[in-house]
Amino acid sequence: MIDTSNGQRLCVSALPDAAPYIDLPLSQVEEVCRRLDRAGISYWGHLDR
Repeated sequence: MIDTSNGQRLCVSALPDAAPYIDLPLSQVEEVCRRLDRAGISYWGHLDR
């Protein structure tokens, strides 16, 4: 999936001092959740507002 804010592939972070995360535009959250659900991948979300 492509990040609409920068044109790059969405990637899970690999920082050693943090839990894995995906930083993505709010407009893509719903689609990413659908894809994770379809693949049976569990997740939790946090929206900074």
